[in-house]
Amino acid sequence: MLTSETGWDDSRGMCQFLAQAALVCLERVDKKSVQFGLLPNVHRLLEMYKHDAFEDDQPPGILAAIVQDEVSTSRIGDEARAWFEDIKNAMDAARRAAFGAARKDLVVKNLQELIRSISRGQSPEDLPPQKTRQARKFFKTLSTELHAG
Repeated sequence: MLTSETGWDDSRGMCQFLAQAALVCLERVDKKSVQFGLLPNVHRLLEMYKHDAFEDDQPPGILAAIVQDEVSTSRIGDEARAWFEDIKNAMDAARRAAFGAARKDLVVKNLQELIRSISRGQSPEDLPPQKTRQARKFFKTLSTELHAG
């Protein structure tokens, strides 16, 4: 979970920021831009989504894992649970809006391939137009969903 200087959970805002950075890079590549530098974090966010790894940002140690139910309850309360549920729900909505019923792992693979290509300096105009449109729709919907939530 990401927190701001005030101690409030800022994960939704950070995820929205990363979605907006991806949108900027899908429009034009500027290797000196802040957004370009954030692409590895966009890739990580997609990887977390692919594996439903949001709630495991502080996994219990091996001994604590023996009594997993007690650890989960004490470690993740209702307030903490909301941060990753909001993000996961927003990412699910973005996936459906941009890719329909496509499987999550295939969607993430396509998005990560585009992010990798852009990270290597490839121009968005040189990427497959349909994939680029879908990626833009995904990140735009993600940003909108997180803003609305």
